[in-house]
This record gives sequence, C-alpha cells and structure tokens, in this order.
Amino acid sequence: MARLRNIAMVIICVSLLVSCSTTASTGNGTLPNHRIYTEEGLLSLHFFGLHELGIKNGESTLIITPKGKTILVDAGYARDHALVSTLIRNTGATHLDYVLFTHFHGDHTGDFERLSDDFSIGRLLLIDFPLLQGTSASLRQSILIEAEEKGIPYQYVVQSNQLEVEEGLYLFFLNPEESLSYDASVVDDRTRSVFENNHSLVFQLTYRDNTFLFAGDIYKETEYELIDRYGDLLKSDLLKVPHHGLSTSSSSLFLMSVQPQVNIVCSGEPTYSTLDSLRYRAQTLTTVAYGTIVVTSDGSELTIEAEHEDRTNGVYGQ
Repeated sequence: MARLRNIAMVIICVSLLVSCSTTASTGNGTLPNHRIYTEEGLLSLHFFGLHELGIKNGESTLIITPKGKTILVDAGYARDHALVSTLIRNTGATHLDYVLFTHFHGDHTGDFERLSDDFSIGRLLLIDFPLLQGTSASLRQSILIEAEEKGIPYQYVVQSNQLEVEEGLYLFFLNPEESLSYDASVVDDRTRSVFENNHSLVFQLTYRDNTFLFAGDIYKETEYELIDRYGDLLKSDLLKVPHHGLSTSSSSLFLMSVQPQVNIVCSGEPTYSTLDSLRYRAQTLTTVAYGTIVVTSDGSELTIEAEHEDRTNGVYGQ
C-alpha cells in the first residue's frame, strides 16, 4: 500500500491556477499544472468540485497519466458543462484520449455534444445497457449518435476486461457482468434507476504500487457481490466513494475489503452516518467542502491538494 503525505489545503484561483498556502507545510507557489505533472512522471487525478451545499449535483474526474494521456470519468450534469470544460483546460489538457461514462444518468453524462465540440476525443468506454424507453436510454442513444456523427470510436467494457493505457498503468474493470438485461425487480423508474446504478462501471486504476478504485454509483448489494467475486483484490489506496456518499452504499464490509487510505466523496449532500463511517477508517475529503481535489502519485506515494479550505464550517469537512 502507498505511503500518504500530509494533506495540503491549497486555495486555487480556478481560472489562473494560482495558489497560496494555508498551512505551514505547503509553501507558496502554483498548483502543479499539466506540463509539470507529465515532466515529473506523475499520475494525477482531478476530482472536480461541481457541488453546492445540500445539492447532489454531478460527478466528473479527469485522470492525467505520467505520459500525458487523459481519461475523463463522467462529465457531471449538462448544466455543469462550461465549468467542466474550464476545469479540464486549466490542467493544460486539450485532448481527451478516453471518455468513460460509468452509467447513463444525467448527473454523470454531462453534455456530450458540447464536450465533443470542445475537445477531440480518442475513444469512448461505455456499458452496453439494454434498450428500454426512458431517460437513460435516450441519454445512451444521444451519446452514441453524437459519437458516430463525429467519428469517435467506442467500445463496451465488462468485468475482467483490462486496458493498458500506457506502460505500467492499467484499467481493470470489475463491474458489470458481461450480459446485461433488466430483471424482474425493474417495475418502475425508481427500480430501474437502482438497477442501473448497481450495474454502473466499477474499475481499478493501477500505477506501479498504487491502486485507485472508482466505484460508480453501486449500492451495498453490488458491493457484496464484488467482495464475493474479488475478495482481497479490491484492496486499494484510494476509493472514489460509491453513489456520492449516500447511505445506499459504502457498507462496512466493502470498506473493510478495500482498506483505502483516502476516500474521495464527490457530492454536495453525503449522508452524515456514511461520512462518519468513512472518516473512521480513512482520510476522507468531500468536493462540497474543499472544491476540486487533486491527488498525485509517483507510483508509491500519494499527495493531496485541495482547491480551498472547508467551506461548510465542519459540516462536511474534516
């Protein structure tokens, strides 16, 4: 498992990427940009701060590999597009090698038409959800139509698929299973939403000795299935907490299996009891409290920087 440096809370001017220290350990200077990340051979994960207090809002993370490849995991709500686009550009990225949608819900799919206008996209990674009338089906269809019109290749991924992004850096997909079809539990929009959350993409990103687990929006029932299927293989240095830190997820058994050193909650309204459980086990940061959170890895050690100090006056901060 990785060593974890002390967390540095840094105030970042989003448009200029200028920062000033708020703790004695950070020093003064500028938050490392895309060029510096790649020159230093660092992996960086940018958990975008799209959230307002008391609002679930969307979720989006940009991964920049040591050799400068970019992976966008989800894109927030469509209304978040201008901010997401700005945050991507502020890292120095002008091209997205991969865009990965964990599932076809509006708080994750963003505005793909505008995203693909703003950035050239190398490949889409998707779940092959069965066609069914409803919002998720229309979101899936609109993304595929846009991809085909712009010549963006796409592929469906399932558990046990592995993608070598570059030498020494892999995506390993843990969920969903190969064959997807709505079961008897799906009787209305609510149960369909639960089904789709439970079958969202779950994957591990590995870079040398570090492992990062992205758990989509899965509920506890899928967490138990993953424990049965993978056991100790779930162990990861960092957990992108499932389903925005809500009480549907983050079971004790799951957290005990993953054993993260760091939890990142992408939400404006995590459940208090879930947040307490996460904090009990590991360093836990929420985007609603700290804004965009940047985690860098040299392959053995993690460093964390936050956009600003806790703006929730301790409600969702540490």
